Amino acid sequence: NAQRVKAAAELELKTVSGDLKSGTENEVAFKTHEEAVAAFKQMLSDRKVPANASWVEALGYGIANDKRFRALKSLKKRKKALEEYASWKKDKEEKELREAEEKAETAFKAILVAFSSVNQTSGSEMPKLNGRTRLGEAISLLENEEAYKGVNDSRTREKLIKNHLDDLFENEKKERLERERHLNKQAISALDELYKAEKISIDTGFGSTLKQILVETKDERILAIEDSALPDLWKKFVDDVKEKIRREKAEAERKRRRELKEARDSFYKWLKKQLREGHLSLDKPFAPEKKSDKDEGKDTGKEITEADSLIGDIKDEELYKRLNALDEKAPKEEYDYIVKKLDLEVEDCRQTIKKMLKKAKLTLKADSQFDDILIKLGEFFKQNPDEAKGIRRSVSALRDKKPRSKSRDRDKKDRKEELQNGNILQDLIEEHTVAIVKAGFTECVRDAKKRLKKKKKNFEDLLFDTIYKSEHVGMPWELAKAKISKEEEFLALPDEEVRIEVFKGYMKKLKVKKEQKKLVAVGTGKEADAVMSDEEEDGEIKSEDEEKGDNTKRKREIESGDKTSISSKKVKS
Repeated sequence: NAQRVKAAAELELKTVSGDLKSGTENEVAFKTHEEAVAAFKQMLSDRKVPANASWVEALGYGIANDKRFRALKSLKKRKKALEEYASWKKDKEEKELREAEEKAETAFKAILVAFSSVNQTSGSEMPKLNGRTRLGEAISLLENEEAYKGVNDSRTREKLIKNHLDDLFENEKKERLERERHLNKQAISALDELYKAEKISIDTGFGSTLKQILVETKDERILAIEDSALPDLWKKFVDDVKEKIRREKAEAERKRRRELKEARDSFYKWLKKQLREGHLSLDKPFAPEKKSDKDEGKDTGKEITEADSLIGDIKDEELYKRLNALDEKAPKEEYDYIVKKLDLEVEDCRQTIKKMLKKAKLTLKADSQFDDILIKLGEFFKQNPDEAKGIRRSVSALRDKKPRSKSRDRDKKDRKEELQNGNILQDLIEEHTVAIVKAGFTECVRDAKKRLKKKKKNFEDLLFDTIYKSEHVGMPWELAKAKISKEEEFLALPDEEVRIEVFKGYMKKLKVKKEQKKLVAVGTGKEADAVMSDEEEDGEIKSEDEEKGDNTKRKREIESGDKTSISSKKVKS
C-alpha cells in the first residue's frame, strides 16, 4: 500500500506538471460531457475504487492507465466526478447493508415463529417459546441457530426476541380471554334456559342450594366453569336479567307515552273541532255527577246523569275510547284545556258584540234571538260603514292571535271594500265559527238579563219606599208613575211594559199584606192563608237585614204578617 500511494503521488505530480503525455492510442472520444462523466465513473467502479478514497488513493488503483481516465480533460472535472462517484457508492453500500440486515432479521423472525408454533420437526422435538419464556432462556435456545448468528448486532437480536415474546404474551392473553368469554357466554345461555323454565330465580343469592341445583343439571356448559368463577358469573347473569327487565319496562313506558301523546293530539283536535262548530254543546258538563251521602238533605244542585253530560255524546267515539283506555283522566284534562281556550274566544266575541250593539244603539232583551240581532247589526253597519272602524281593529287583533290562512291573506284594498260592504259580522264568524259567536251572543243576553233583574229590583225598592201605605192599594199606574217618574230607578228601566209588570206584582203583594193585617187584627189569623196563593208566598218585599232607615218598623210588621200567613197555610193543609 505504501508503494501504491508513493506511485500514485508521483503520477499525480506528473499529471499536474503535464509530464505525462497523451497518445492517440489512449484517448477515447465522447459526444457529450455527460457521456464522458459516466464513462469516468464506470471506470472508477470497474477499478473498485472505495467510496472513502481520496484522489491520491484513487490514483493508486491504476485509474491513470485506463483509457477512460482522459475522458475528462481537466483535473477539476475528474475530482468532481470522483466525489459524485463516492456519494453514489456510499449510498449503494448502505442500501446493500440494510437489505442484508433486513434479510437476516427476517430469517431470525422466521426461526422465532418456528420455535413458538412447532413442537416436532423431522421426528425430533424442538424447544418451544411462549409468552412466559424469559429473555435469557430464549437466547440459550436460539444461540446455536444460523439465523441467530446472522444478526450481527446483539442489541438488535435481544430487541427482536423481546418483541416476539411480548407479542406471544398478548396473543396468549387474548386467546385465554376469548376462550373464557366463550365459556361464560355458553354458561349464561344455560342459566337463561333454567331461568325461563323457572328452575332458578334471580332473587336468590349464590349459595350452596343454588350451586347444588346447577350441579344437578349436569349441563356441560355450566360444569366447564371453575367453581371460583361461578359466583361472579351468577352475579353477571342476575345483573343482565335485571337490566333487560329495566330496558323492557322503559321501552314499554316510552311506547305508552308515544301512544298517549298521539291519542291526546287526535282527541284534542277532534273535540275542539266538534265544540267550535257546535256539534257538541259547551254548556254540558263533561262527566256525570252523583250526590254523595254527605250531601243528603242539602240543596247541592241537580244530579247529573250520563245522558246530561258530554260523555253521553262521545262515549261511542273511537278516539275517546282509545284515549280513555290509556289514561282515564286524559279526556277530562283535554276537555278542560279546550274549554279554557274556547272561553277566551267566547269572551272576545262577547266584547266585540257589545261594541257592535253599542254602536248600533240596540238593547238586548231576555227573548232576543241571535239571527234577528245579526240581521239588524248587518243592516246597520252596511248603512254606516264608518262606525265599524274601531270594532274592526279589535277583530283584526283577534285574528293576529292565530296563523293566517291563504283565504284570509287579503290586501288593504280588499279589507276596505269589505268594510264598506258591512262584512264585519262575517269576518267575526269566519274567525271564530258560528257556534262560538252564538255562545258570545248568549253571554251578552245573560248579562242583559242580569242587568234587567237588578233594575227591576231597584225599581221595586223605589215602589217600596214611596208607595207602601194601605190606602195605596189599588192605585192606578198613571198616578204612581207621576209620583216617581223623575226618580233614577224609574228612568233606568226604559221599557214601559216592564215597569207596569213590576208595578202590578208589587201592588198584588201590597194587597196581600193589607188583608193579612186585617185578619191578624180580628183574631182570625188561621184563615189568612186562604187568601195567599203559592205565588204570593214566594215574593217578599224586603227583609229586616236588607234595608235600613225610616221604614224599619214597617218592614218588621210585614215580616210578622208573612209568618202568620205561613202558619195559617200549614193549619189549612
